[in-house]
Amino acid sequence: MTKKTTILISGHISLDPLGRHAIAFLNSLLENEINEVYVDRNYLYDDKTLNELFPVALKSKKIHFAQEVPYDFDYDFLIFTDLIPLRPCRSWGSGLFNRNAKMKICYPVFDGSVPPLHWIEVINKFDLCLCPSEYCAHNLRRYGVTIDCFGLECATLIEDFLKIKPFRKKDNVFRIGSIGASDFRKNLPLLMRSFTQAFSKKDKVELFIHSSYGKDITCGKEILKIYEECLQKSNIVLQLKKISHAEMSALWASFDAYISPQTTTGYFTTPLEACAVGLPVILSNIHPHLELKKFVSEKGNLFFVKHDQLSSAFHWVFDYRNLGVKFDATEESYVSMLRYVYQHRNELCNERLVQERKIGAAKLSAQSLAPYYDLILHPPKIAIADSVSHLDEKNGIFFMSEGLTKKYEKYGWGKAEDISDTYVEKIYPEECLPVFKALESTAVESQKIWMTRYEGSILSSKWMERLLSRAERSGVKHLPSFIYRFFSLYCKIQCLLTKERPICK
Repeated sequence: MTKKTTILISGHISLDPLGRHAIAFLNSLLENEINEVYVDRNYLYDDKTLNELFPVALKSKKIHFAQEVPYDFDYDFLIFTDLIPLRPCRSWGSGLFNRNAKMKICYPVFDGSVPPLHWIEVINKFDLCLCPSEYCAHNLRRYGVTIDCFGLECATLIEDFLKIKPFRKKDNVFRIGSIGASDFRKNLPLLMRSFTQAFSKKDKVELFIHSSYGKDITCGKEILKIYEECLQKSNIVLQLKKISHAEMSALWASFDAYISPQTTTGYFTTPLEACAVGLPVILSNIHPHLELKKFVSEKGNLFFVKHDQLSSAFHWVFDYRNLGVKFDATEESYVSMLRYVYQHRNELCNERLVQERKIGAAKLSAQSLAPYYDLILHPPKIAIADSVSHLDEKNGIFFMSEGLTKKYEKYGWGKAEDISDTYVEKIYPEECLPVFKALESTAVESQKIWMTRYEGSILSSKWMERLLSRAERSGVKHLPSFIYRFFSLYCKIQCLLTKERPICK
């Protein structure tokens, strides 16, 4: 009898995009009978989520809970599929790293070209780092992640969406959908203004925006204000609430097209879900979105809008910290693309294209990606990479660093073979632009200030937080360097005057 591979999933499990891709990752592991999967209930959003998303697995007893075994149970793999804490905290991860596991893997995501710098030290404590896009992994490596780190195709919960037959509505209203958090990186202000320019109330076109975030956040209030302005001129519906997986399926079935004008992202969950439904997709040409072309043919399916305007990416979840560069577009470019898709709606909704989108999306279902994920847990062959770690799915080879190779050999998971590596890392040309370098340099400076702040007083952030929030709403590309120097000095003075320690959240 083949020995079971024990895997502990310790991470965020919910119906938001981060939670959904973690669940899909987990489902992929369940496809192989040799994997014995344990879930850390401490990270589970609620039992309702579990019962809704894992009914088959629960009935077949495929999922176990970490709380059902002794704390010092020896796992083969520990996989952490969540955000690393938003703020520096020395005590974070003590329970996680105290778990007995031969191999510890993290699967983080972030939005922007510069990762939260306090993550780097934490990530390097793991043995292996996986990311749902190669662009995300590339940026982690650029900023100091020294362990094996590479992009792993992002499995998504699309099995139910693949069953949906689109364009079955009885009314004649063409509904364009958008799903995502109501913050500025989702570009909802630009989307609503572009739609208002493209269509009036007289047109039988509707923009439906769903967000799980409410009105109480700063960006939510700003978006509501713009929504009220646009509502007077065009047909826009804004839904701000959390919905179930079944309600999400019904929402997808009501769309005729999908739009994702994001300025920064670490993965492409909702555009992939739209393809699974069979919808044409308008989306920004940021790098993670472009990775979707490996699976879904661009012609007639994916309509990319050029995002070549560079500015600073402030992220409200991270106390409006600067996460490097965001890529933006003009309203006019979205106006023309929206009108084009609407004018060609009949040809874009034909059955051949619908099936083409569904077949492409199905390549990223949990079931389809199970063999790909098995290359990490049960690699047929392992070899030393010439440059960066990566998977050669076609030949069943996991190329890794010499240090990781020794770990796999130690635990009997493979023997390194002498195989030539032809993998070439993708080059991102904008990284050579002076404006890109300047924006990233500003981001690094501001993050250093934040890290200094958490060495001293947590109260020292309020002035800078308000300033960055105002800058983001006003579209300011980056603040003058003297402001950062002033605030850095202010933080150092605070450190001398107070003994207050950081609050961990």
